[in-house]
Amino acid sequence: MERDSSVYEEWYQISEEMVATWLSPENLEQRNTRSFQGFEITDSLDGRTNPQVEISLVRLLKEGQYPQHVHYKSDAYFIVTDGNAVFMSGNDRIDMKKGDRVDVPRGKPHGFEIPAGETFQFISLQSPPIKDEETGEEDFHLTNHV
Repeated sequence: MERDSSVYEEWYQISEEMVATWLSPENLEQRNTRSFQGFEITDSLDGRTNPQVEISLVRLLKEGQYPQHVHYKSDAYFIVTDGNAVFMSGNDRIDMKKGDRVDVPRGKPHGFEIPAGETFQFISLQSPPIKDEETGEEDFHLTNHV
């Protein structure tokens, strides 16, 4: 399946001001926060202005590994907003810190390892959204990668 490059062009032009607005206390208190597979997720940071893109704040609050998984129907783009972690994709490992960004195409395994004493937070843009609003199902599938 081909990517919609216009969506990706929008993602790569995300400014620091836009991120600050999404993370502002006034915006976050208006949003729904839920937990899923060990991830704390605050949905719809942009108020669902683009139905083809879900913009969420993801917090990983405990140290250790968050298992690798794939999204078969959605592409993702992550912007690290706080903390440090190791981004895992298959056998690859990448140290990530505040300000780092990573593109995660659909079908690419990915997970995180949080060092002792750390928390990790990032904005996740997904197109299309990984949560099906009609069925409530998540496009989230664990892999055999460690």
